[in-house]
Amino acid sequence: MKKYLFMTLTFYTILSLASDFSEFQNFDNVINIGIGTQKDESTNVNGLSSNTATFTTYTLQGQRILNMGIYIDVLANLTDTSNKSPSAINYYGINGKLGYSFQVANDHLLIIPYLYSGLNNNGLFSYNLGQGTVNTNSNASNLYYFTVGFGERFEYRINKYILLYADQNFLYNIDQSPALSGTTQPQNYNSFISSVGAKFNLVDLFQLGVMGFYTNYQSQSSNVPISGSSALAISQPQSSAGGMVTIGLTY
Repeated sequence: MKKYLFMTLTFYTILSLASDFSEFQNFDNVINIGIGTQKDESTNVNGLSSNTATFTTYTLQGQRILNMGIYIDVLANLTDTSNKSPSAINYYGINGKLGYSFQVANDHLLIIPYLYSGLNNNGLFSYNLGQGTVNTNSNASNLYYFTVGFGERFEYRINKYILLYADQNFLYNIDQSPALSGTTQPQNYNSFISSVGAKFNLVDLFQLGVMGFYTNYQSQSSNVPISGSSALAISQPQSSAGGMVTIGLTY
């Protein structure tokens, strides 16, 4: 098994080193801005109630495939909660992917395994989606978490105008926010993000993109409050789904 795995990796590495990535660079060497909507669902840790809320999300993203096949993706996002109260608690984050591109199927299919890291606002834990109230002290610091993980991306280039992609990652979120009375720490959780999308290079140097995503959250057992009424105040994220449109400049 190990020998087979080694031979497979060697084959794809040699194939990738001999590849010309220019056809995919035409799509993936891009800087874009995006606007989208997402619906978040959470439950209180006692599982007795469920809350949902819909927000608008804005993004700034830069992608690049180097000539040697290294894939870089940096994404900054801000989710506007101004339709809730208090509006001071917005979701924000900056995340990056670093991977290597394996080209197959005669310049039409690209496979990119990657590592993932980032820093994100702890919104789904600190923000009660149903009541629009902050579950932690409004002056509390460190309402964010570190994100680490890995994933794989598949890109299929139909022609020089259209590229389709699918992306799946597996992430672990390390909570940095302070504890509430009656709870255990840390409020860590896993998240699994699935996304599909398309890029359209219909005009030179201009790109239009569409994307849909679904995120499943898995809270850790240590997140359950030990006792007290705080059990009703802590939102545990369950899922998030949405879509986005982007416009960008290729380079």
